[in-house]
Amino acid sequence: MSKARACDALAHARVVRAKETNVANYYTQFCFGIELGTSEQKEWWASVETYHECEESCPEDCPKVNEDHNGAGIDIDVSEAEVYFTAEEGGDVDWLAETIQKFLLAFNLDTVVTFTWACTCSKMRADAFGGGVYAVSRLGTKGIGAFALADEYADELRAQLAASVSAGT
Repeated sequence: MSKARACDALAHARVVRAKETNVANYYTQFCFGIELGTSEQKEWWASVETYHECEESCPEDCPKVNEDHNGAGIDIDVSEAEVYFTAEEGGDVDWLAETIQKFLLAFNLDTVVTFTWACTCSKMRADAFGGGVYAVSRLGTKGIGAFALADEYADELRAQLAASVSAGT
C-alpha cells in the first residue's frame, strides 16, 4: 500500500477549493510524544527541532519535506525525557513518519511508534474531515488515511454482498 498522505482528502479538496469563491482553511492536527532513553537521542531530536532549520542542522539522513508542502509545519519540543510533536494547522505526517524511522534506525531501537492525526476544515465541507494513523518501526512505516480506510472497508463489504447475492443468501 502506498504511503498515507497528510490528509488523503486534500488532493480532492484542493480541486474543490480552487473552484469555490468561499475559501476555507484546511488543517492537519496532531499531538504525541516519544520517550527518550539517552542524551544522544535528545541531541538527535534537538538537531531536528523545526523543519525550517532542518536543512542546515538536521542529521544527514533526515528526510526532506515533501515539495508540495510549505515546510513540515511541525513543532518539535525536546525535553529531558521525551520529544513532543504538535501541529495545529498543517503537519506533514509522511515526513514525520520517515524522520521517526530514521531516529529508530540511528539508535537501533526495537519499538513501534504509533500516532494519529485529524484533518479538519474551517467550513462544513463533506470532503474535508478525516484523519489517519501511522505505525513506525526501524523496519518500516505503515500509514493510512480515513478516506482510504473507508474505501477499503467498503470494498470488503461490497465483495461480501456480491458473494451473498451469488450464493442466493
